[in-house]
Parts: sequence; structure tokens; C-alpha cells
Amino acid sequence: MGYSSLKYQNLSAFEKHLQQAAKVQLSRVFLVVSACPYERKKIVEKVIATIRTQQSDIHISVKEAVQGSLQEQINELNTNSLLSGKRVLYLDSIDKLKKNGLTLLAEYTAHPSPFAYLLLGASSSKGLADLYAKGKKELIVCDLSEEKPWDRKDRFKRSLINEAAKEGKRLNSDAVECLLENIGLNLPGLEQEVVKLITYAGERQELTLQDVLALCSAQKSQSVWQLAEAIVWKEGMPRSDEIVDLAMLLPLFSQLRLQLQQGMILSVLVERGAAQEEIVHYLPTVKPALLDKMLLIVKRRRSIFFKRALDLLFEVELMTKNSSFEPDLILDLFLAKYVVLIS
Repeated sequence: MGYSSLKYQNLSAFEKHLQQAAKVQLSRVFLVVSACPYERKKIVEKVIATIRTQQSDIHISVKEAVQGSLQEQINELNTNSLLSGKRVLYLDSIDKLKKNGLTLLAEYTAHPSPFAYLLLGASSSKGLADLYAKGKKELIVCDLSEEKPWDRKDRFKRSLINEAAKEGKRLNSDAVECLLENIGLNLPGLEQEVVKLITYAGERQELTLQDVLALCSAQKSQSVWQLAEAIVWKEGMPRSDEIVDLAMLLPLFSQLRLQLQQGMILSVLVERGAAQEEIVHYLPTVKPALLDKMLLIVKRRRSIFFKRALDLLFEVELMTKNSSFEPDLILDLFLAKYVVLIS
């Protein structure tokens, strides 16, 4: 059965196509275009689930598209295997291929194997015009690359509510809004938060705004601690764009003080030749792997660095309490001066 080239820019419409085609005959070639690899994989899994309704015995391979191995993979698709089921090959990131690689795929798509299914993934549809043109009879496309942010947001809302419902939970609309506000349009991150909410709620069937606020508050505290540790003990300066208000800036300074004080203690011990047992005695809560890393940095920076860093932190904390500067500006000022101390 031949197919006219079909391109869906709406996931619901694409899913509806799968449901209808499953009752007749599926195309042999599908393309999923989305900037998110996780989302591409989820959509491809829906295609594979639909294939299973027609082919109970299938052999699935998932690979990144690589220029040098394309011809071999196409040859395998064109070969009928008597020992394994119908081949299903998912090639992701085809938009990264060079022109001759895309030409191979386009030529295959024009006359796909009757023994196999080829599923393609791309972050963008740019450069795929030849594939579309030659695959006009068989290629079925789900292209979300031009989806409007508000449409994407609405789709994610429905998806999260459905994910919770699968576990017997009702996710309130205000809870969904809060998740989207805190996490953004990040599907894997949002789904991970829903899993945490389900665990947090226990036997309760309703997932509320209060549940989201409680979890987000704990996670922000954790992220502040991680940021402070990264500033003091990692070689590269971390991103600070999550610290946007006074409520997070002051806890960050508190955590920085603890980390710098640990650095001061450790540097003084090292400079007076303290044994490892004595060092561990003074810093009992620090894990051995982190302590080894701290020791390497302390030996380079010495106690004078940590004294000056603590003085700088005190100075910036006073500015925070006595000025009208924006928190992100204050943090940028601290980090700029801190980098000068390191160098």
C-alpha cells in the first residue's frame, strides 16, 4: 500500500494517524523531528508499540546515525532474516549527517524494504528537503520543531496529568502550573518531578500545589548547597543564573561561609604538617573522595586565600543587607572578585 507524504506538526494528530494506520498497514519509514532527544525517543517508542500490533516478532536496534555505517545498515534492512523477526532500526540525529549520508537515506526512503521498518530522529528539519521529496510515498513525519511555546506547554500539561493518572493519582491544575514555572518546558525534568510527587504523596490520590512547593523548596536548598560547593572546590566557575532572589542569595552566602571555613581549617592543618588522622578528625563529615580533592586545591591556594575569600564574603554580605542592588548583580560582583583571588 502506498502512502502520500504525511507531515504532522501536532503530536495528537500523529498519534491518531498511528491508531488508524494500525488497523490497515503501517508505513515502513517514520521521521520524528524534535529538539529534545528524550522526546524523540518517547515518540519513537509509540511507533514501535504500534508496529508490535501488526508484527509480534520484531528485532529492534537503536543507533546514532553515523556516516560510515549507513550503507551496511541499509543492506541489513534490505535483507530478509529467517532467524529473527522483522527488523526495526531507529537512527537518531540524522540531521548531523553529511550530504552523501542523507542522500543514502533519501534513496532508501524512496524504495524502503518490505522486510523492515526504519525510524529516523532529528533535532531539526533543516537540510532534509531531499529526504522529504524522495520519501513522498512512504515517509510519515512528526515534526514538532515549529511548535509554539504555548502549544507545547498545554501538551506537557496534558501529558503530566496522564502520567499521574496511570499511577492512580490526580494532579491538580495549580500543581501543574507550578511545576512548569519551576522546571520550564523540560519534559524529562517535569516527568521526573511527577515521579517524585507520586512517591512523596504516598497513599494520597491527589497531588497538590502544597506538595510541589514542599518538594521545590527542598530541591532549591540542595541546589544552593551544590552551587556553594562548586564555587569553592571546583576548578571552573559554575553557572549562577538560578540565584535570582534574596531568599536564595543569603542561604548561598551561608553555605559559602561553611565551605570557606572548611578550606581555612584544612589549609592551616596542611601548612603545619598535620597527619591524615588529625585532618579527618577535624573534618569528620567530609567524604574521603571529596577530602582528597579539597587537599589538592588547598595545597595550591594556601590559608591566605581562604582568609581573603572570607573577608570578601563578609564585605558582599554587608552590601546585600545595606544596598538596593539586585541579587544577581551582587552575586556577579562576588564571583568576579572571587575569580581575581583565585588567579
